[in-house]
Amino acid sequence: MSILSKFSIPNRSKITRNQWVLIVGSSLSLTLWTCSVLSRGKSNRKSKNLDDQPLFLEKDGQLSRPKTENLSKTMAELKVILKMIAGGKEYAYGFGVIVILIVKTINDLWLMSNGTQIEAAIITANLSKLKSNLSAFFLAMPTLAVTNNLFKYFLNQLRLNLRHKLSIILYDKYIDGLTYYRINVFDDQCRNLDQLLTSDVEKFCNTLVDVYSNIAKPLLDIFTLVYRLSVSYTGFKTPGAMITYLLVSGTILTSVRRPLTRLTIKETQLEGQLRYVHSRLIANCEEVAFYQGNNRERLTLMSALNRLKNHLHNVAIFKFNIDFLDNLIARYFAVVVGYLSLAIPFFSNSMPGTTQDRLEAYYKSGRMMVRLAESIGRLVLAGRDLSRLAAYTQRVTQLMRSIEANRRSLSTSKRCNSMFTAGAGVIQLCDITKPQIVFDKVPLCTPGGDVLCKSLSFTIKQGQNVIVTGPNGCGKSSLFRIIGELWPLCGGKLIKPPNNRLFYIPQKPYLALGTLRDQIIYPDTVADMKRKGVSDSDLITLLAKVELTYLLERDYNMDSIHDWAEVFSGGEKQRIAIARCLYNRPLFAILDECTSAVSVDVEQRVYQYLTVETGCTLLSVTHRVKQLQQFHQFALKFDGCGNCSFEEIEEDSVLV
Repeated sequence: MSILSKFSIPNRSKITRNQWVLIVGSSLSLTLWTCSVLSRGKSNRKSKNLDDQPLFLEKDGQLSRPKTENLSKTMAELKVILKMIAGGKEYAYGFGVIVILIVKTINDLWLMSNGTQIEAAIITANLSKLKSNLSAFFLAMPTLAVTNNLFKYFLNQLRLNLRHKLSIILYDKYIDGLTYYRINVFDDQCRNLDQLLTSDVEKFCNTLVDVYSNIAKPLLDIFTLVYRLSVSYTGFKTPGAMITYLLVSGTILTSVRRPLTRLTIKETQLEGQLRYVHSRLIANCEEVAFYQGNNRERLTLMSALNRLKNHLHNVAIFKFNIDFLDNLIARYFAVVVGYLSLAIPFFSNSMPGTTQDRLEAYYKSGRMMVRLAESIGRLVLAGRDLSRLAAYTQRVTQLMRSIEANRRSLSTSKRCNSMFTAGAGVIQLCDITKPQIVFDKVPLCTPGGDVLCKSLSFTIKQGQNVIVTGPNGCGKSSLFRIIGELWPLCGGKLIKPPNNRLFYIPQKPYLALGTLRDQIIYPDTVADMKRKGVSDSDLITLLAKVELTYLLERDYNMDSIHDWAEVFSGGEKQRIAIARCLYNRPLFAILDECTSAVSVDVEQRVYQYLTVETGCTLLSVTHRVKQLQQFHQFALKFDGCGNCSFEEIEEDSVLV
């Protein structure tokens, strides 16, 4: 305080022109910052009004204000993730970063000392000393360059390895069993999974490494410089004052930055919504083109874009306000504290020696004090990266929780009606030598709790082909989802073959990425095909059964790679799916309008082959009931009012 008392504001009459310029500039800056703080409140209200008109219905209040967790909980979640992704290679790169940081710190200290010697040589016109120090600098340049590049290389490799390992862990769990299906169909907590699994994982790993490097280097510098200053003329009081300032300023700025986590979470959500709107347009571009709905889709895209833009505008204003405080407190005030701390020995008359000795002592410690102030400023500013890391940690943790919840049960949805509970039924595998499908008092319920049929009881034995009829929405496809265990069983007992002995052919078959061979053998790989003893000539035989051998005359072969969803017509896609069924040789095949785009004569020949030569039992849904009735022995009829009947088809009867 005795030192501070020596500083006083100059009299008004003695204020110089430069001081007036500084006073006016500071006043204008404070006015601008105050206006920015006030304008952010107006921008928040404006964006809130826009959020009141969502693009699509978000469940469970996802459009509401994102919730942020406390720091201790976030750090606990981060610790769990680190235990999963940090291994020997990651620790090695992390240790390498620390080693390089130590080398960089030594280099920085040497550069400060050598720079001081060069300046002293210039001031004293000592040519030999100048040559010596410049020569040392030239000799050190390769080491300095390699050190900096190694630092960047280790950081990039650490980012890459963390992202690769976390992605593998998430993908293995996400693609495990039917988890990917359940989380997309049942889980309302996870939206825009493509962004969560790619962009958010990348940002999490990048931010994690940034926090590691942005904290490790300043901390190392602080410890080193505090020690060097403590043994110099300043003693521990000078660096002690800087450390105290670090604790005070860090506490203040951490509290002020707290909303940044929530803003980052909302930013990722809005980016995901914009990506979702684009993906919908890409997936449905033909339908939109037929409707000529380009203007309507433009409105939807612009709405999503404007919502994101308005939020990013609010984030920019918030960051402007916070950066003003960051620069003021963590950077410039830190320098002022550093200068005042450095001045303590000089103004307390505790500095011995001549003016030249005092000047030399100041030059030795002054640069270290300035570097200490800069390190403290960087450490305080690292709180911004911590806020961003907290946001991405919450996003990744929520994704991991959802994946784990959907791996453990058929449905994470707790919704059920008053009569039935999801997962209350019993599923039993049948004897593979006597395959059959048995429904015993099984209710047909959607995951949302809608009851399509109160009770289903029937038995389908091998060789008893069944045609399923009923109006749209009565439960035909829902029945197949329960057989395939995609939907939970809400009651009763279901006896069925294992899923690998069932095969489902939808109206719009899925075509995989890869060769023509991959389309036929899906979901097998080429290695699986060879293990089964199947050759390409066998696949050509299957193509002949579904009358697709002409594909090989179009300059295609089994190794051709195309976007097959664009190459094949609707009928060709359905016949490829039937060939796929023939390759997999299931005990039961579920045909859900799988020949709707095929001509009647081809459809008749395909069904003739399926029923007579393959020995596969068919469960068929079709609008061509009269044409395909002859290939089935039983009919499962839904009336659309919650009732169902299972009866044998008489030879002279006609199904409607």
